[in-house]
Amino acid sequence: MGVHRQVRGAAHNLNQAVARLHSTGEPAGDLAATAAYLARVAARVDDLVTAIAAAQTGRR
Repeated sequence: MGVHRQVRGAAHNLNQAVARLHSTGEPAGDLAATAAYLARVAARVDDLVTAIAAAQTGRR
């Protein structure tokens, strides 16, 4: 589950950056770019999981 661990870690880091934004009113670093990147990665992971599930269902 290496991908899961990496996505979870990135999401945790994003959550911390958003918490900082909420507490200080200032975004940390490239918050918008990081959020957009993580959203793209998560969407790709979802697409791959769906494709794998469909392929496995088709083989049974």
